[in-house]
Amino acid sequence: MLGTAEYIGLATTFSAMIFTNLVGNTLVIIVVFTKRSMRTPMNFLLVNLAVADILVGIFIGVRFVINPTYQHPTGTSGKYLCKFITGGTPAFTAAVASIYSLVAISVERYYAVLYPFREERLTPRNLKLIFFGIWLLSFLWVTPLYMIVTYRADIQTCGELWPNLLLPRIYSFGWNIVAGVMPISIMSFLYSKVSGTWLSVEAHAI
Repeated sequence: MLGTAEYIGLATTFSAMIFTNLVGNTLVIIVVFTKRSMRTPMNFLLVNLAVADILVGIFIGVRFVINPTYQHPTGTSGKYLCKFITGGTPAFTAAVASIYSLVAISVERYYAVLYPFREERLTPRNLKLIFFGIWLLSFLWVTPLYMIVTYRADIQTCGELWPNLLLPRIYSFGWNIVAGVMPISIMSFLYSKVSGTWLSVEAHAI
């Protein structure tokens, strides 16, 4: 694949996207940590989102841009490289963390708009618990991939090796629920409530 028009186009597109990802999200992290006024609970949620997005970009780059440029190691080293670095599994882990960071942000916005006079909810302790919960959920959900992604001699690169054909179908369906239906439903509900509140406030102001 290396040197083909397909690879060049894919590598160029991915490289541009990854570069934009890294620069933009790194700037977010720098701004929050260097300006005391920006160190708010909401902005730390944005930092968690930025970290997750950076990891997605890095490991997607490894999987689709760097991998095709060299002969992947085989044997035990190749197996574990695939599981933890070159197989793209960390990118899926970070992607789930990114999705549920967005969910956490939507929950924070919901309470900030609908219950603005309640006591502070995002204390440092609560933030740590939220971050831990997001990343724990991500690792637990992607655990099957860490188990079945390995070096495959038949394709000379990383790939999935399921014990039967039913399991990947069930897992793929689960992805639709965990990374699609659930977060989208939660965020749609919360932001609809927030939008409704804003419209109601504007109507009364008029």
